[in-house]
Amino acid sequence: MSMFFLRMMTLSVGIAAVAFVSQLPSAVHIAWLLSLSALAFALRARQQGIFALLFAAGFCWGSIYGSVVSAFILPAEFESKALFVEGVVVGLPRVKLSRGKPAMQFELAVKKPICHGELCVSGVRRLKLTAYGTTKMLPGQTWQLLVKLKRPHGMANPGGFDYQTWLIQQGIGGVGYVRSHPNNQLIFDNPSNLHRLRWNISETMDSSIGHLRFSALLKALLIGDKRGIDKSQWELFAATGTTHLMVISGLHIGLVSGFTFLFVRFLAAIAVPYCRAELWAALVAMICALTYSLAAGFTLPTQRALIMIVVLMLSVIFRRHLAPNAGFAIALCVCLIVDPLAVLSLSFWLSFSAVFIIFYSATGRLGQGGGVSRWLLIQLWIFIGLLPVLAILLGRASLIAPFANLLLVPLFSFILVPLNLITGILALYDSDTAAQMWSWLDSGFAIIILYLEWLISIGSQAIIVVPQRPLLIRALAVVGAFVLLLPKGMPFKWMGVILLLPLFMYRPPQLAEGDMKFTVLDVGQGLATVVQTRNYTLVYDVGARWGDDFDMAQAVLIPYLQDHGISHIDSLVISHGDNDHAGSLPSLLAGMSVAELYLGEPLESLKADRQTADIYNGAVALQKSCVGGTAWRRDKITFQFLHPAAAAPSTIRGGDVRRVRANNQSCVLRISADNTVILLTGDIERSVELALVDQDNAMLAATVLVAPHHGSRTSSSWPFVKESDPDYVIFSSGYKNQFGHPHREVVNRYRSIGSKVLNTGHSGAIEFYLRDGKLEKPREYRLLLHRYWL
Repeated sequence: MSMFFLRMMTLSVGIAAVAFVSQLPSAVHIAWLLSLSALAFALRARQQGIFALLFAAGFCWGSIYGSVVSAFILPAEFESKALFVEGVVVGLPRVKLSRGKPAMQFELAVKKPICHGELCVSGVRRLKLTAYGTTKMLPGQTWQLLVKLKRPHGMANPGGFDYQTWLIQQGIGGVGYVRSHPNNQLIFDNPSNLHRLRWNISETMDSSIGHLRFSALLKALLIGDKRGIDKSQWELFAATGTTHLMVISGLHIGLVSGFTFLFVRFLAAIAVPYCRAELWAALVAMICALTYSLAAGFTLPTQRALIMIVVLMLSVIFRRHLAPNAGFAIALCVCLIVDPLAVLSLSFWLSFSAVFIIFYSATGRLGQGGGVSRWLLIQLWIFIGLLPVLAILLGRASLIAPFANLLLVPLFSFILVPLNLITGILALYDSDTAAQMWSWLDSGFAIIILYLEWLISIGSQAIIVVPQRPLLIRALAVVGAFVLLLPKGMPFKWMGVILLLPLFMYRPPQLAEGDMKFTVLDVGQGLATVVQTRNYTLVYDVGARWGDDFDMAQAVLIPYLQDHGISHIDSLVISHGDNDHAGSLPSLLAGMSVAELYLGEPLESLKADRQTADIYNGAVALQKSCVGGTAWRRDKITFQFLHPAAAAPSTIRGGDVRRVRANNQSCVLRISADNTVILLTGDIERSVELALVDQDNAMLAATVLVAPHHGSRTSSSWPFVKESDPDYVIFSSGYKNQFGHPHREVVNRYRSIGSKVLNTGHSGAIEFYLRDGKLEKPREYRLLLHRYWL
């Protein structure tokens, strides 16, 4: 590798390193770092000094950018306050039903400082808001709105999506909702705004081809509007490794610029024989790439693709031969200079990994074989190279992705994407002909979807789920992939397979008999916990379901279980039927097999839907009711229900199940091992707490207590708190939730007896390990992320 490549990579590493620090360095520390680097350069070690200077310069820039990021985050003093904001609607607003009412989600680019009394903040530049009701807010409109805001926040769980980091990457400084107020008003409307143009195109396409089955995919490929792609389609694309084809990505931007370059160069060479055809071709190619990126909303992935194209085209314009590794290093470095937090994005790693793999693998081999054989080789290289990347970053990899991409990449590249763009331009002049062409493209998408579904049907076990691995195994897997991609004839290529095997075959050490891991997951305002012993897994509650597209089982619980190599649940306890405890049950049953299910109250309402009934009946081997006194023992750990005293009664009227005393029917589960006791209480209230105190208060003494009803004032009565006397009390509640959980009185009540108070809304997932009879200090997952904006 050239010295230039190594230097650019050193600068890039310096920039990227800041994204992984828990606290930004001070100006004094940065000055010391630069001074020491300059000193190293001034002394004899000049080569090493250059690298030190480049790393220090990158780290300095990353820190400066970090201070900008910290400045645009809403200050804590402004949270949950009624604030007037003024800004422009950007992006494409999304309308959804929330609890049966229309809700519009949109982003607002803030134009003026946000003030609360005499205190003002000017750094916040973008907000993510939800407006309830029928008021329609269009892109390009400037509004004054009364809002309630929170700092960017998301659930933090092992194996889960880091929503908070995603918000920060998008420049979102606060999230919240619009409150009704007479002074909410439209101030200015700009119909020529870029986002309004995209909105108008989307609306026009809806009126023209909205009846087509795959109109959402046509819009996604034309203007980057992904709002209409449904959940089942996303799942299909993810399972077949074709998501990058269905929305505007670096591939599409590259295709547009590449075809434009070739076409303009051809025309220029014919029309003006003595001009520099490459010059005009490169200029027009950059303009077209920029135009397509703007049409896609100028998202971060399209910006990265545009940077790569500009680097390549500038080398053409200035007649500079650019080695592939040098071009790669420049593009990577510029992307990180523009957005140092890009290093935390999955798309960043996938796009640059794919480009690097192609350059690395093709070195010295581009002349081998014909076009078809080269294409097959490239697909094989990408599959081998990305296999460990996907397994490490996503925890899964698709074995059928090469077969899907082998056919679909050229189909999209040479037929679907060009025709869709041509049709979009044609629609400006002849809407009827364009509608007919879109209808033909829709038929093509129907065939593509059938092909993908067929691949899934013949390769139902082709999705490899890879639990989290130790750092050494992950590093060896990456090295193994690159060894396999060495040119033909290189010795020891077989070592690549050996280095890759541990990634898929490694099994983490089992817990010893009598040891236990207990995790309270961060599911917002709700509850989901996992208990693991040597050979046994118990899940207590599964979190909420919000609409048709989102629930905690799919977002949190199943990814957590898969990340820990768990594919089967031995016992599932649903404390009671409230949504925040049981709402995700259908999704969990669809994704996991369950040996036995314990219910605090009847859930016949789940069987009202035939599809849900089929899932329910097929996934659960045995169903029982939680009954006080029921006990069992696994791996020297004792599990015992303390409540309810008997199976919950229910009344069924006209097929409608009426649950009786939902909160107070919650299963109370006691888990004990040696001197450690964990108490799970669901949503029981004061009356049940007092009954338990009178019944057998010795059974209430707990080392770890999951607080009843998320810390509501109706629970955690003084007698119950004193009898349980926990070392740790955990409140499973949403960050700044609307109920005010946990209530301050309740928190103070536990603190007054010396309990350590933890809250999933602040700590993220909370993990306890019991080893050799001793309970270790809990691990708070959010603190392990090491993000300077936390």
